[in-house]
Amino acid sequence: MRRLMGLFSVLVAVLIAPSVAYAQVTAPPGSYSFQLQARGEADVYEALGAVGRCRILTAGTFNTDAVVYTDQNQTTRSTTLTVAGYAPTIALDSSGRCKWYAPTGTDSFDVIVYLASGTYAGLRARVDGVTRQSLKQARFTRAYPYRVKSIPFTQNTNTQTSTVQLPAGAVVTAAVVEVTTAATGSVSFGAASPLSLTSFCNAVGTTTAGFAICSMALSVNVGSAAVALQYQTSNTAVTGFLSVFYVTQGGN
Repeated sequence: MRRLMGLFSVLVAVLIAPSVAYAQVTAPPGSYSFQLQARGEADVYEALGAVGRCRILTAGTFNTDAVVYTDQNQTTRSTTLTVAGYAPTIALDSSGRCKWYAPTGTDSFDVIVYLASGTYAGLRARVDGVTRQSLKQARFTRAYPYRVKSIPFTQNTNTQTSTVQLPAGAVVTAAVVEVTTAATGSVSFGAASPLSLTSFCNAVGTTTAGFAICSMALSVNVGSAAVALQYQTSNTAVTGFLSVFYVTQGGN
């Protein structure tokens, strides 16, 4: 009887204090990835495929790019600015998903998802507080008429032509220069013929980090064919992003 009473006491202790029976739950280590997937408006929320990129920001900031990595061992740092092909290192994969890693202790990021091609081209979404392990989603709808295309820029004194295009029939309403690495100089932003290198922004200063609206009364019609975005900087070590806002009115 005493033995049975002893076993009963142990069981009661376990039920009252479950922390005795289970290991303490801790934050997942840096080997666990962060994942965000772009999905569309179909009934099953279709994955959009490799049609854009993710910009990873330090959580709680407006435009501070975070230090993240492409691999589990955190040996290859992801960068948001690349020149060749304007292909960001954190691109959406064939499932419309971007994936990255960060050191243990950094467990949340804010993310901007840019869609550059496909039927959802020009849509952008910000998703704050993306954490490890589980797959988060950014959902898009095609009905929204106002859209934006963005490209990174770095020091280039010759005209640089992006693979990102404005669709035929688009009417440009605004353009913004975001300087992330400042230096005394300027950047011009436009598009290929029939537009020009300075159609949106003409020699906007890059001396101070932050944002500059290129024109408050911009109204440019792209025309009957898609046009590639272009830029050129002065001979100074600057980096940042160029964004053009537009309304769709036909074409693709």
